Parts: sequence; structure tokens; C-alpha cells
Amino acid sequence: MSGAKSRLLEFFQNNVGKYFPLSELAKVAQVSDWPRVIRAMRLNDGYDIEHIAKGPHKGCYVMRSLKMNPAKPRGGIDQRIRYRILQRDASCCQRCGRGVKEKVKLMVDHKIPVEWGGETVDDNLWTLCAECNLGKKNWLSDENSEEMKEVMSQSSGIKRLERFFELHPHELLEPTRLGIISGIRDWERTLRHIIARPI
Repeated sequence: MSGAKSRLLEFFQNNVGKYFPLSELAKVAQVSDWPRVIRAMRLNDGYDIEHIAKGPHKGCYVMRSLKMNPAKPRGGIDQRIRYRILQRDASCCQRCGRGVKEKVKLMVDHKIPVEWGGETVDDNLWTLCAECNLGKKNWLSDENSEEMKEVMSQSSGIKRLERFFELHPHELLEPTRLGIISGIRDWERTLRHIIARPI
């Protein structure tokens, strides 16, 4: 068991039912990629840890009980898939454009995360550098997985945005969030279309 995982697990088990903000968990984990560690604890190991999306404890994590749930299978990316996606993406990060010439570490990642219902298929895979991948994971850690699974299951970008707005009434929403959730390059035009619809 990794050091960060051991520290987080002991902390949660000693504080079942208590809510903790991101800053406190970062101090406990002592690693920058601690949200990934918690996701793995929840999804791969089955620990009953929840990220709170609404209410007075919004943004906090809580371990609901010591009882463990069955772990969910992850969509593995084997070496053949990795090679194929790197070849398709010309061994360049699809966010910042850096690649082997800049000597950055490249990885193949799910666009829509597995925990949000994303599948291990070519259309849902892309090449990211380690820095962009870490930024994406830190962003994802602020979202509620169950809620986002429902949002991302919608049949189109416009329906994803509509459902996301329904789940977040009267909230200020960052444009970056809307762009990622919609999956549409020109999402601003889609948003204008939603606004223009009669109520």
C-alpha cells in the first residue's frame, strides 16, 4: 500500500462520518495527486468514500462507513491500445501540443472517465502529457462522480449541458467546466441555443 493511500485510509477510518475539505486531505496525503489516490480507494478498493457536490459540505470528502463495497472494474488500457492511440495522435498531447520533441512524458487517458461511464474505446481515448493529465485529474476531483455519470450518459452535448444546469441551479459555473462537459468544440454557440429556447 502506498504511503499516501495508507495515510488517507487511516485518517478516514479514524474519522468516519466527518467531512474534510480538499486542503486538509492534501496535507494528510502529502502528495499532489491525492484525488487520484482517493478515486482508486473508492473505485478499485471499494471504500465507502463520497465527494459532496451540494449543500453546506460542498467540495468535502467523507467516509460514510467502514463497510467496503464491491470494487468496480476499471477499463484497462493495454500496450496495444496505448500504441495505437499514440500513433493516431502523432505522439503529441491533445491539450498543449507538446510531445516527444519536448521530452514530455505522454500517457493515454479516458476523455470521459471510467467512473463517469466512459468506455475504453478509441473515440474516448486521447494522448495527454503528464502535466495536462494531472491538471485534468485535479479538475475532475471537484466533481461528483455519480452526478457526472448521469450527466455524461445523455445522448448529446446539448442534453449534457441542460442536465448539468438542472443539477446546478443558481450556481456560477466556470466556462471550462461547461466546455469539458459538453464535449463540443463550439460549446458557446450551443449554450446560446439553450438560452434562446422558450421556457
